[in-house]
Amino acid sequence: MRDLLPKGTLETGRNEESRYESKNSADKKFMCDKHLSDVLVFPAGTDLHDHPLYVSGHILLQDKASCLPAHVLAAPPGSHVIDACAAPGNKSSHVASLMNNKGKIFAFDSDSKRLTVMQRLMRMASVECVTTRNCSFLEVDPLDVKYSNVQYIVVDPSCSGSGIVSRMDNFY
Repeated sequence: MRDLLPKGTLETGRNEESRYESKNSADKKFMCDKHLSDVLVFPAGTDLHDHPLYVSGHILLQDKASCLPAHVLAAPPGSHVIDACAAPGNKSSHVASLMNNKGKIFAFDSDSKRLTVMQRLMRMASVECVTTRNCSFLEVDPLDVKYSNVQYIVVDPSCSGSGIVSRMDNFY
């Protein structure tokens, strides 16, 4: 990710506290997550929705729970992966990032509106290894030759991160 960042914008060393500048605030601190090296941790209340890196698709905003499936999957570059409940695409794009955008990710979702959002996200993030299909994963023929090299599958039907932040408010 460091290669995609404009110099001096969001640079950090592993587990070191760093700073970023935002047009809406003074200098703020952030750090790399101690468990997931490609995840940046910002103070509660930080809003990056207008940050150029988010607007351009270079970074995605999600909580740690949403990042875990890609790390647990641990598909190396060149792998063939199925994301069975893919839209809106955060897990697929995260898996693609961990695979260095090399390999194939077959992304299925039965909700066409969410899949449209996913396709836009893939374009914005320059993800080229994801192929989307608007159907239930249960309709897919597992014997189809195009899936013969698949060794990994992500199945997160309830979307692990959906609503997590709002449900966690009681714990702080």
